[in-house]
Order: sequence, then structure tokens, then C-alpha cells
Amino acid sequence: MDIGLFGDRFWVTAATVAGRRGENQDSMFWLAVSGGVVRRNGPSGPADPAPDPRGDLFVSVVCDGMGGLPDGAAASDLAVKALEGWALSDPMEDIDSAIQSFADAVSEAERRLIEEHPGSGTTVSAMLAVDDQWASVHLGDSRCYVLWEDHMWRSRDHSPVESMFREGLISEEEMNDHPLANIVSRYMGGGFFGSISVTRVPPGWDRLALCTDGAFGYMPPSDFEELLRGCGSARDLAESALERGSTDNVTAVTVLRSSERRSGPSRVR
Repeated sequence: MDIGLFGDRFWVTAATVAGRRGENQDSMFWLAVSGGVVRRNGPSGPADPAPDPRGDLFVSVVCDGMGGLPDGAAASDLAVKALEGWALSDPMEDIDSAIQSFADAVSEAERRLIEEHPGSGTTVSAMLAVDDQWASVHLGDSRCYVLWEDHMWRSRDHSPVESMFREGLISEEEMNDHPLANIVSRYMGGGFFGSISVTRVPPGWDRLALCTDGAFGYMPPSDFEELLRGCGSARDLAESALERGSTDNVTAVTVLRSSERRSGPSRVR
């Protein structure tokens, strides 16, 4: 969907596929308020534009229910629906208040999750934007990627293998195949109550993506960067990841500046 925000235009797409798994334990949504109208795509699919008195803002969340715990699908679904409800109702007057309010919403959702589905858990990865100030917020090992013309940034996983990589004990290429690759050290449902990681995103980026580990966990980092730079939509990203060997659920939300879309990104096989 083509959306005008903060005096610029963005192409927003989203996709979630079960892949080779029998059950899809991922969930996602995105929501944009622009020109007094809210547009969104959530668990029930796209919704018709509706009046919204707030200024321009953007929120997107992807969640990956943890397959090693019970009720993974229910956990990600609860998290996404709770955070979508927050995004529809919170004033989000500036990025600082939005980040704090989001952390509070994560805490409240975690309390509900522990009460309604004890022992379950889910990752949370989000992008918040107010007044053209963008921030990546996450809990777990789903990721945010941001691409500029000459470099790429990604969020840091809450996981043992991420810690080993940052300490120089393993390479980034070795993370996917390490015996501890599927272990997450912080997640919603584990009693962390809003202890999220926040990174402000510098301006001037060309495209960003939120995605679960089914998208990036089955190929070298350089191959995934190539995929991100070449894909035209979240559906392209998901299908390309499956073609390259992913056996997991794959969920992604992508945001491209209109200039990037005009330059003709396409499917990367």
C-alpha cells in the first residue's frame, strides 16, 4: 500500500506464511495514520481506512510464538492483538512517549499471556515512528533491518549466540548453525515485563524490514542482505526465503521509500 507520511511516501507490504510447518505460529500487523485517516493490516487482514484525529505515525509489530513452548501460536496472536489495540488507541504525541507507552503495553500483554497461557512465549519486534522520528523496539530474536545505500543495520538478538558473536567467540555466519541457535534469552512470557531494547533509527534510510527468524535464519548474512535489497515486497521476501531453504514460518513487514520502489526492486531467487 502506498502511504504518505511525514511529507514523504512509503510502500508498505506484509506477509506471513506457514512454509513447511503444519502450523503458523507467527503473527504481525502494521498501522499508519496519515492525513487524519488510519490504514492497517492485522490478524484479520486489511481494514478499510477510518478517521483518526492523530497526526502522522506508523507502528508495525511481528511476533514469533516459541515452538519449544506450549501455545506458541496463541502467544503470538495474543501479543499482536494486544499491541494492535494499543496502537489504535494511544495518542503517541512524540517518539519518547510512544516508546514508553509501548513498553507499558508489552508489560500488560505479558501479564495477560502468563495468566491465560502459562508457560508460553513469543518474540516481539516493532518499528515505531512519530514526527518522522523512527525507533526499533524488540524482545527476543525476531529482527529489524534498516538499509541505507551503502550499509545495513540490524537489531541485536536476545540470545546466547548473539552474545557469543558480539564477544568475538563465533562469526555471524556461524550463528545459524550453532547448537544454541534456537535458544532465546529474553521473550514475552518469560517474566521480563517490558525490558525491551530500543534503538533510534538515523534518517535517510531507503528501506526497512521486520521479520521472524524463518526469513533470515537459513542463509548467510550477506545473502540475506542481497535478498532484502532486491525484494519488492514482504511476499517476495518470504517466498525467496523458503526457496533458499527455510523450513520455518516466515513473516515480514517491509517499508520502502517511494524512490526505492520506482527504482525497480524485484524478486531475488
